[in-house]
Amino acid sequence: MLAATETTNTDLQKENSDLQLKLARSRNQSMRDIDQGLKEKSDKWAKERKAMVDEKKELQAELDKVTTGYEQLKMTKKEQESELSELRHNKELLTQWEQQIADIIQWVSDEKDARAYLKSMAKKLADDVEGLKSTANTLNRPKEEWMERRTLRRDKQDFLDLQLSLQSEIDAKSKIAKDLTDLKAHYAEMESRVAQADGESARLKKENEKLLSQMHQSRLGSRSDSNSHFFSSGVYSSPEPKQQAPSPTSKSSKQARKTPTKESTHELIVRTFDTPTKCDTCTSVMFGLVRQGLVCKNCQMSCHVHCKDRAVPTCPLPPGQAKLPFGIDVHHGVGTACEGWIKIPKPGGVRRGWQRAYAIVCDFKVFLHEPSNDIHTPSVSASHIFDIRDINFKVSQVTRQDVIHAGPKLIPAIFKMSCNQTGCPGITSEALVLTENETERDRWLATLEELQKAAKQSTQHGAPIFSVREMYSTNQLEVLKSAQSAAIMDPDHLLIGDSEGLYMLDMAEEGLYKFGDKDVRKVSQISMIEEEGLIVLLAGRTRQSVRLLPVSALESGEIKNVLIKVTETEGCSSFTCGSLGHTWYICVAVKTRVLVFHINKTKTRYEKRREISLPNQVQSLSVLGDNVCIGYQSGFSLYHLYSDKPAQKLVHDDDLTLGFVRLNSLPALHAVQINNGQEYILCFNVVGVYVNQNGNRSRKQELLWHSSPTSFAYLAPYLLVYCESALEIYDVNTAKWIQTIPFRKLHSLSENGCLASSSMSDPPILLYIKKQMDQDAIHIPGLSRKNTDRIRASKRKADPRAQKKALPGKAAISGPTNFTHVEHFGPYQSLNPEEMPDAGTLTGEAEVGPSPSIQSLSAIQAGPGGPHSRKNSERDTFSDALNIDRLSTGADISSIFDKYGYKSGGLGSFLDENGQ
Repeated sequence: MLAATETTNTDLQKENSDLQLKLARSRNQSMRDIDQGLKEKSDKWAKERKAMVDEKKELQAELDKVTTGYEQLKMTKKEQESELSELRHNKELLTQWEQQIADIIQWVSDEKDARAYLKSMAKKLADDVEGLKSTANTLNRPKEEWMERRTLRRDKQDFLDLQLSLQSEIDAKSKIAKDLTDLKAHYAEMESRVAQADGESARLKKENEKLLSQMHQSRLGSRSDSNSHFFSSGVYSSPEPKQQAPSPTSKSSKQARKTPTKESTHELIVRTFDTPTKCDTCTSVMFGLVRQGLVCKNCQMSCHVHCKDRAVPTCPLPPGQAKLPFGIDVHHGVGTACEGWIKIPKPGGVRRGWQRAYAIVCDFKVFLHEPSNDIHTPSVSASHIFDIRDINFKVSQVTRQDVIHAGPKLIPAIFKMSCNQTGCPGITSEALVLTENETERDRWLATLEELQKAAKQSTQHGAPIFSVREMYSTNQLEVLKSAQSAAIMDPDHLLIGDSEGLYMLDMAEEGLYKFGDKDVRKVSQISMIEEEGLIVLLAGRTRQSVRLLPVSALESGEIKNVLIKVTETEGCSSFTCGSLGHTWYICVAVKTRVLVFHINKTKTRYEKRREISLPNQVQSLSVLGDNVCIGYQSGFSLYHLYSDKPAQKLVHDDDLTLGFVRLNSLPALHAVQINNGQEYILCFNVVGVYVNQNGNRSRKQELLWHSSPTSFAYLAPYLLVYCESALEIYDVNTAKWIQTIPFRKLHSLSENGCLASSSMSDPPILLYIKKQMDQDAIHIPGLSRKNTDRIRASKRKADPRAQKKALPGKAAISGPTNFTHVEHFGPYQSLNPEEMPDAGTLTGEAEVGPSPSIQSLSAIQAGPGGPHSRKNSERDTFSDALNIDRLSTGADISSIFDKYGYKSGGLGSFLDENGQ
């Protein structure tokens, strides 16, 4: 019995422990379920709270917009009420005028009746007088006849006066009736305007109420970001693209479009965009630094100025027109093919790393834009520009040798765009592009290759208008490192100015001659006046001034006594030359003054004609016809060259379309005269505008630069704009951008823009730019960049004794020809037989010609080892020829001395003369 009880107790205890365990588990599970439920409720509440907060912010923003619209409607209503009160006042005045006119008509009628009564009384009196005359005495018959005739004449005169008065009254009445008709028509028009204003006011009230009701129902959708946008089915025309995030060039990424409730026409205003923006009419990007296009104030539709007439007139735009697909029209060459963020090497190269850039393929061109201050948006200035229609444009993948500093994993995602200049062998304008992955790279390559094929088939773009040829590099011409100006003297000679002085480059003999040490320093501008035989220089170490140098002085080499310093020109910043008929003028800018000098045949060669004072600093000078165009801050003015005629402003103060020029204080850089003086192009630092002779805008089109310009040149009818990214060429008659020369960091050295230096390559180079159809103004040497002689300027002064030793009857020995000079082998340099085959073979004997025209200066040709000290330029030339003859032909030294005229003393005589 006891054992059974214990067993039962044990079972009950075990069952109790199991139940307690189940209870604990059930309690824990319940607690977990409660915690999970509370957490879910909390998360849901937090999400709903966040959504409600966001919705509250959106509604608050919408309320602010509606409030702003309501305030605008109130202002509009107030203006309309004031206009309505004014119309009512005019109506009261009109009623008073009608009453006054009725009174005048009644007065005229009364006056007419009074005159008729007077006329009848006069006639009756005349009849009574006639009766009295008939009963008078017959003795006074002659006197009575005379009185009768007099009375008749007086009656006729009175009758004529009455007729004239009647006619004048009739005319006055007809005029008053016409005025009354006009007043009635004006009154009817005013009544219609009042009724229209009442209707408009009622419509605005209804619209305001509708907007207030819609305020509580509006919702804004969220948008996502995307790195790049490509059309999905072809370059030329694509269907409606998939739903994508807005790009930086679309306006939807910046602000939402306003949607008026009633369709109307666009209200377009000129807008300056902070980032490249596409046109809603042609899909091309509106490039430029400022005033890129037009924007509708209501729906934010944007377009080019020239696309204004082709834009959809309905405001807001239809849903299908609001966002056009990507694509390029090959027939017109407009449209955007693709765009997106990529990476390009930093200024130091690939080894310095990569930086972000925004690429846009638009209008058969590739534009690369660096990020602005906001790293998520590109800047409006283009850092690289490539023209796909250029015959030298190439796009390809890269190899390990092309990007040796790039990581192996990055090479499959890199491609290269390049443009080789035909006249510049070895110089390539290229850009390496790093995409996100290999697939992205293939999409870019496919797009660019397809566009290049289409460009070759297109007839919109012919042969290039301008060509570029390389002349020298700094390896060949060291003076180019600091060259500031240049000018073509004749087809065989080139003038170069730098901080050390004036140099003349002989293209035929490949010699460089320096003129003047202390007399001419820091030549920053050179201009040639061939008709007068003068060279105009802007030189000076500290305070620059204008100098006149006769061309004949270059033959003697002594310019100190013939150099003419123009008085009153110290502190000059620039000058320009121009002719009026056969007379040449020099206009000099000295701070806020412009001095005009006339070139004559006197000893001083110049005469001051007039002085022009301006309120601001002179920024540019141009001789246009018989006027000098002076550019200053935010304006240009024309002044006559030799007379004191009043100035003619080319930016008129009354032209509101040019108000942005005055408000923004734009620097005036250049002015061009076109259409026989009927129009002018005013080039500022951010835009170029067309004006007429009165200073009013003559065309809606504006010339928009794609990056900051450094200088301008005009070769009719083309305007050359030297920018940081490229050389842009515009046709001034059509205002179209017709050609791009992709040389970065290009600087014009001459006033006409034909000579320029580019620091894009290493080393910098000197370029010659001309029209494709024009003949060369200078003989360009056919030199290779990798295998050519170096030309170095002589730093020594001219030796008068050397000039005396040059006998007239003995001709100087010229340098050897028809061979490739690799390196000058001096007496202490070893000979490398492996390099000898590249030296070439001397095919003929050295030419023996007359002595150089400039005998007082020495031209030194030296190899990479540097020049050797010599005593006489004639023996130097002979030594070079001797070394080349020995190395190339293996001839005996004695025969070589006989060949070059050293027959008397032979080798011993030559060594004695050289001190060896």
